[in-house]
Amino acid sequence: MSELIVNAAVCEICGGKLVLRDENNFECESCGANYPKEWVRAKVQEIKGTVAVDNSSSVENLLTRAKVFFDQGDVGKAKKYVERILDIDANHTATLLLIKKMDLDFAFSLIFDGQAEGWNRLPIENVRQQVYES
Repeated sequence: MSELIVNAAVCEICGGKLVLRDENNFECESCGANYPKEWVRAKVQEIKGTVAVDNSSSVENLLTRAKVFFDQGDVGKAKKYVERILDIDANHTATLLLIKKMDLDFAFSLIFDGQAEGWNRLPIENVRQQVYES
């Protein structure tokens, strides 16, 4: 067992570090309590099995930043934050919705800001407001 993993298993009496005393036993450095190798192995397995990483608050913070930049019209920065979110969670629903809004915003800007011919020119802000509020 590596020293890092053994350090994760600590003495149940005092919380001290366990060190290998002989081939089959560990001993607490602080209080001297003895633990069989099998007990340490089971404790390490228990610790390994309970490790989980929760990125939800990080993802929500990144999404907030992406929305702020998008609302300010800085789509380039918004896309960078969206990409960071998708690196963490490729199926994050709110982020996928933001991508769709960004795509719609781009399409509307082409059509309604006079870059596409043959369309009635409407103020883009009115169209965005109607689409995003519904």
